[in-house]
Amino acid sequence: MDDRTLIDNLKNRWRALNRPKKKGLRLSHFRQPKSNHIIMTRFILTIRCFLFASATCFMGCEKETFDVTVTEVDVPSPEVIASVDCPVLMLDVGDACELNGGEGMVSAECECITSDSGDLITLEFINDSSFELVATVETEPPFLAGLTYVVIPPSGTTVSYYLPDGITAFSSAAFFVCSTSGILDDVASYSNTSSVEGAIVQLHVGCP
Repeated sequence: MDDRTLIDNLKNRWRALNRPKKKGLRLSHFRQPKSNHIIMTRFILTIRCFLFASATCFMGCEKETFDVTVTEVDVPSPEVIASVDCPVLMLDVGDACELNGGEGMVSAECECITSDSGDLITLEFINDSSFELVATVETEPPFLAGLTYVVIPPSGTTVSYYLPDGITAFSSAAFFVCSTSGILDDVASYSNTSSVEGAIVQLHVGCP
């Protein structure tokens, strides 16, 4: 090998040793765009969840409004209350009343007696006089509800009474006053093997 060839070989080796090496690209370089996309997607989802939660909280905490209804109650005056037999019911004894949707009659104890607790009968008062009479009514057994004092016009009148539930017989009496004869009365009886419910009994009153 001559000197020139030796020099060329040395130059080539030197050049090879000093030649800049190609740098390889890391795997993370290729993953970087994808990672940025994932981070951005997560960020957007987080923002959406936050906005949804805020909207739900706002709607849940919305102030409720209520309609206020004012009911006026008419309170009877003391004079009106004192003028009735039963101030609690604001009714007199013998007046029609209502209990649990059923019609009844106010008793002397200021209770509303209905067909659920008594048998309803009718007393028909026949006035044989030409003028009005006032009769005191009694029954045996004692009636639960009805008028004790009945004003009987010349044309007569009918009055309903509630007797104890389940009885099969009763008697009724009307006592009245005549100016020439004093106290007179008329008594009538009724019986039924099943019940006295719906019975109609006549009582005659009149002054000779």
